[in-house]
Amino acid sequence: MNLKFKKIFFIALAILISASPITYAQTISVELPEGIIVIEEGQDKIYIPDGSVKDTDKLLIQLDAYLDALNTKVQPDNLIQPQYLDEYHISDSNTKTINYNTATGTSSFNSTITYDGSVKVSGAAQASYSGMYGHVPEYIQLSNSFVFSGLSVTVPLPGSSGGGSWTLSDKTLTWSKDFQNKSFITHVYNGITATGYNLHISQIVTAEFGIGTNFYTIMSSDSTWL
Repeated sequence: MNLKFKKIFFIALAILISASPITYAQTISVELPEGIIVIEEGQDKIYIPDGSVKDTDKLLIQLDAYLDALNTKVQPDNLIQPQYLDEYHISDSNTKTINYNTATGTSSFNSTITYDGSVKVSGAAQASYSGMYGHVPEYIQLSNSFVFSGLSVTVPLPGSSGGGSWTLSDKTLTWSKDFQNKSFITHVYNGITATGYNLHISQIVTAEFGIGTNFYTIMSSDSTWL
């Protein structure tokens, strides 16, 4: 192969490579951990244990990892930075020792709020109970409330056309669900909207646990101006 032919050959090869770029595709499979049931209500999802896994703490870690892979967080994360000027984050977590020091109960949430003339809220809230020897409460309830205030505030009821467990009172939206003999309830939401000016949003998450005749309530809360 003479020098002139070699030069023509390599130029042609370079053109062929540039015209046919190599791409790499990565497929990530996200599977729901075993031992968890998903209930769908409109745009909301509720995650509860099916009772087959006794280690609640381990199951919650697996669920958190699963939701994190789906871009949803339950636990507060101080490292979250707004990606846009109109993006806000509110979160909180509160844990208490209950049931005569034999268990801990936790109320937690993490929400992302965007505002571009209208408000959109998405995130996750959770009530969880970790008892000795795998004990679970006889009753557990999670309530997730959003309080809107400001000028010309309008708050539609989420899931009004798709079902759900939301109620609207004045400018307060509340989602509530209770179960028997479950160690946690996780509520994932993304259908919350509102409009108005000089808006302030407060989120209050209440976890309630019933053991025998005793009931324990744990609250977490946070708020922001938009």
